[in-house]
Amino acid sequence: MYKLPMDQDALVNFVLNHIHAYSQEFMAANPDYQYMLEDVMDEDYQCFVGLLDQAYRRAMVRFREAA
Repeated sequence: MYKLPMDQDALVNFVLNHIHAYSQEFMAANPDYQYMLEDVMDEDYQCFVGLLDQAYRRAMVRFREAA
């Protein structure tokens, strides 16, 4: 059986830490931005979820076509 490099909790923490770090970098690079870090993190999270959903749906089409 294939061993995944992370369990689900580790993957969730990785994604959340990445969103937090990315948002902090954005805030540091844009000091005039009028939103709080939490707002930027929410926007980054929503974007990530949307991109993940699109990638998942494309992968499912490929899996169906291969079957």
